Amino acid sequence: MASDWLPYYCREKRYGTMIEVVQKSGNDDKLKLQHGVALFLLHRVNEAINILEPIITNSSVSLGAANVCLIAHNLCEVIDKEAVSHLEWRILDEEEKVGEQSLYYAALSLLQIGKAEKSSDYLNKLLEKDPSSVTGLALKGWLELSLGKIKNASQAFKVALEKDKSNIEAQLGEIAIISVKDGISKINQLIVRYPSSTPPLEIKMKLQLSIKDWTLVIDTANRILSLQPNNLPALQIKTLHQIVIEGNYEDGCLNLHRIVQELEKHVNASSNELLFPVKLFSHICGRHSRVLTETIRLAEKAVSLYPTLPDALLELAEQFCMNNQISEASKIYRSVTKLDDSSVKALTGLTNIQFIESGLTDQVQQQVEFLAEVAGPDLSPELLLLRARCEAKDPTALLDKAVKAKLSSASLQKYGPQYFVELDPDFLMEVAKQFPENIEGTKKRIKVLEAITDACPGLAIALLYLAKSLAFCEKYSDAVEILQRLLREIEPSNAEAHLVLAQILVEQEQFTEAQTCLEQGLSCNLQIQERPLYHLLVGTMQRNQGDHSACVKSMQTALTANNGDYKLNLREIGSLYLELSTSLMALDQPEEAGKILNDANKILSGTEQESRLTIANSDLAVFRGDYMMALTLLSSIRSEQNYYLQACKKMADIHLNKLKDAQAYADCFRQLVDSKPTTENLIMLGDAYMAIQEPDLAVKTYEKAMQHSASDPKLSCRLGRVLVSTHQYGKAVKCFREAGQEGCIELAELLVRLGQFDSAEAALKDTPLTQKALVLAKVHEKAGNVNKALKVLEEVRETLGSSDVNLAAKTCLQMAEYCSMLRDHDTAINHYKRALIYQPDDAHAQISLARLYMQVNDWSSCQALCSSLLNKDPNNEPALLMLADLAYRRVDFNDAALHFATLLERHPDYWIALARLIEVKRRTAQLPDVKSFLEAATNIAPNEPGLSYCTGLYDWYSGNTNSALHHFNSARHDNEWGQQALHNMVELCLEGDDGISTATRLLSQMKPQSPDEEINVRLLHDLILLSSKDKQDIDIAMADLAALVSQDTLRVGAILGLATGYVLQKQIPRARNALKRIAKATWLVEEAEYLERCWLLLADLHVQNGKNESAIELLRRVLVHNQSCYRAHELLGLIAEKDQKYLEAGAQYQQAWKLSGETDPALGYKLAFNLLKAKKYAYAISTCQSVLKLNPDYPKIRKDILEKAISHLRT
Repeated sequence: MASDWLPYYCREKRYGTMIEVVQKSGNDDKLKLQHGVALFLLHRVNEAINILEPIITNSSVSLGAANVCLIAHNLCEVIDKEAVSHLEWRILDEEEKVGEQSLYYAALSLLQIGKAEKSSDYLNKLLEKDPSSVTGLALKGWLELSLGKIKNASQAFKVALEKDKSNIEAQLGEIAIISVKDGISKINQLIVRYPSSTPPLEIKMKLQLSIKDWTLVIDTANRILSLQPNNLPALQIKTLHQIVIEGNYEDGCLNLHRIVQELEKHVNASSNELLFPVKLFSHICGRHSRVLTETIRLAEKAVSLYPTLPDALLELAEQFCMNNQISEASKIYRSVTKLDDSSVKALTGLTNIQFIESGLTDQVQQQVEFLAEVAGPDLSPELLLLRARCEAKDPTALLDKAVKAKLSSASLQKYGPQYFVELDPDFLMEVAKQFPENIEGTKKRIKVLEAITDACPGLAIALLYLAKSLAFCEKYSDAVEILQRLLREIEPSNAEAHLVLAQILVEQEQFTEAQTCLEQGLSCNLQIQERPLYHLLVGTMQRNQGDHSACVKSMQTALTANNGDYKLNLREIGSLYLELSTSLMALDQPEEAGKILNDANKILSGTEQESRLTIANSDLAVFRGDYMMALTLLSSIRSEQNYYLQACKKMADIHLNKLKDAQAYADCFRQLVDSKPTTENLIMLGDAYMAIQEPDLAVKTYEKAMQHSASDPKLSCRLGRVLVSTHQYGKAVKCFREAGQEGCIELAELLVRLGQFDSAEAALKDTPLTQKALVLAKVHEKAGNVNKALKVLEEVRETLGSSDVNLAAKTCLQMAEYCSMLRDHDTAINHYKRALIYQPDDAHAQISLARLYMQVNDWSSCQALCSSLLNKDPNNEPALLMLADLAYRRVDFNDAALHFATLLERHPDYWIALARLIEVKRRTAQLPDVKSFLEAATNIAPNEPGLSYCTGLYDWYSGNTNSALHHFNSARHDNEWGQQALHNMVELCLEGDDGISTATRLLSQMKPQSPDEEINVRLLHDLILLSSKDKQDIDIAMADLAALVSQDTLRVGAILGLATGYVLQKQIPRARNALKRIAKATWLVEEAEYLERCWLLLADLHVQNGKNESAIELLRRVLVHNQSCYRAHELLGLIAEKDQKYLEAGAQYQQAWKLSGETDPALGYKLAFNLLKAKKYAYAISTCQSVLKLNPDYPKIRKDILEKAISHLRT
């Protein structure tokens, strides 16, 4: 029956619900007694008397009805003394003859209206008469529980249930005392017994809420609402979840509106039923305007029903204050003082309003002092906050007391609506704002805000304020995590959050990301560009981009805009002046910078930011070249000041980079350690030792840091890395092992470097696959088992699914690289595409895929991908380089040269582009054009290995062999250019007559890193063997080359080697047949050199065999791809000479002579001879003279050509 739950509704202060249940349940006098109690508790005493007086004659409820009626009469404005006297007599009479039932209902009704002592008297009499009364024992339990006597209550409930397990009140009492887990189990039994009743479900919902199991809470709330759509507790909980946990104000406000509508319908709503939602939702919403509109409406309803109830009036006044309706609040507070002129709450409210309107005046100060005296030693949190606002000195102690009072009050409640009312997040937010703007004050503020956000993780304003405070203390990663969650899960359109995130990213010098955040913030709210912080951030980014004039303008705008509701805090003001002075110095305006710093000193003197100004003044001194003044200023910052560390770093920088004093540089960090021997400072000292190349001292310092934090795995890893850099691999392995799980990945990587693959795999044994997959794959790859590496990556990819897109993308990229190594290009392309599904904007993956498309000659896909990248980012250099390479491969040398030149104009030290340009210009016979690019690169990076390589390449193609070898030698130890430099040096040595031993030595220094590079080394070795002309060496080389021909990699080079070997073995037909296999092969960049040499050799053999047409076709094909190939011109000259076309032959030899650098006497002789035959005597004489300069004793040229040409010229 619904009436069984009347005591429950009464305890929940849902008096209107009690009346509804009574009215629906019949005319029983026991129900009427509960009706009268409910009316009494609703302060409707006259109505209560009217209900109770007729049932006083009923013996079962007469004692209870008479007692409640007597108390009601005494509360009337006009007391009916005759009725009071009659009731007092009636009670005395009833007490003499009272029965057990009458005693129970008297005790129950008196307990319900708060008369515990009188209730206890009747209850004791009842239990004296009948010690086994189950209802009496259950009520006894609730009475003891109301008095805080848990043990006594538990015993009473236990005895009651032993006698009657089905007694609802005893069961509910037991559930109120036992653990949540057991309570849920018990309440489930009641839910089964009463499937259509909502009270058991409401209790279950509260129990679930007490352990913060929101998922189950919402499930239960929905179940309640399916039974009773207007159930207020369920609606309250759902609204609470939407606002507090999800930060979903849209749905939260809709549900709150439903609650307000339901309560407005209730003619019997109690003041508590009306005011509790007001207190709850207004104090957890961050003063959200729509929420406050609803709570004000409900508070006004409470005041309309209870116009003289101070609590209702005070709550309405507070709502008006929260909604910034100050005048309305003031009127309400004044009306309360008319009802009770000593109301401390009302007077506190009025004083607070006066403070808001007028600031801290003498009158406000006096009023606060008066209120403190009236309130006595135990000031309310609200009065403590008001005193703190009036405190001229540090208000921290008062604020701490206010916070402690709220947190203590909340701690007495289970997590739930009442907990939030007691915690009062809105009040705590106001307290947090009052802490001083310094490090210590901010740390206090953070603790308060963390208490709020722990309870209200969806409260956006608190999360935002917490992130700002964490950023102030330089806890950037924590702040970023909070902001990202706020923007991702709670309020994506929060412009303020985007602005703060941009500020943090600027502090971390992540300017591109910061710019993106600012743009996102503007898209959410254009008005943020009116805030000074916006201009401060824009100016800082402009300064970083080198646009100092724009920075100065932005900072001046920020100074002008620094008023109103969005003023900069002290730290931001400090940053503004520092950025402004820095840009003024960059614009060579030191005097203006000095004035700015003087202005800043007037504002920030005596604050924590004063040290920053000292540091800025030291920067100005450095700018003026006064390093000693800078050091003096920096040394004035004491070790206990906040920016002491920054000052030490600045001093160290001056000593190292300006005064070139390495020891003084390290001394700065030694002093830092002496003043504060923390682990962090020891690490910085260790880093300083590393910077001045004192690795042994660095290791000792890191080891000392380890003694301070022996159990710090991160520090163990750091020491391990330093030991690796000093090649102390054994100690490094030990450090990584001691770091445990933290160091296992780096341990495995080191063991791979040391070639200990089994140990590396063992080190990863206990590491989850998702963490170790990439390293484990590397272990297998280095051990020579690429397929096993692929298997590991495939397994982790399937495990991940879409749970970690970053790792999934990395996995796919690595799989693509391994498949490329196995020459499984189709699968590699699929892996790259899958990686781009996970991270569509990954430019690195797109470039890798484009490169693979190029490698497999899918040029259209390559071009489409590069064009797409350049549409998004016109300055994407890898994409520009790829398009240039694509033009190169398509033999569109002019377009390729244009692309490469464009890249080099932007970055003269872009070595890959420079090397490619040299190749292109060589192939277009425009090699001298490269000189200007080499000079530009030399000016900015004269000692770079990349420059040495490119210069060597230029010299090689220009015919300057010795200079080329010198420059390649300078680059051969570089990680990027070393292997190719060694390759070229081997090729150069093979071009000479006596370079075999040098070539062999250089080849031994090559360290192939992939199967393709290993094949390249084999091919070079075979070519060296062929160059020896030794029969045994030739046989060895031919056997290996025959094997290499079957490989995809360098197949053309292997064919060249075979053909060369056949020529050496005098097997010309076999050589010709081998070369014919690639006579019409497609020209590819990777094997261009070998292919051209094959074509030249085949052409030479055709010439020897009299097949001039076939030879000419091949030679023209060579010249299409390489216009500077002098050997092609030489052979064309030979063909023309054989046909006695001396003029044509002379033209070809002339081109060959020019392209060879005029360094080959034999070629010069041929040119002079054909010029003589073509009757070009003057040119013949000039060529002879050039040859004789190279070799004065060159045979026959003087007599056979020079003298004849002179003779012919005379005649």
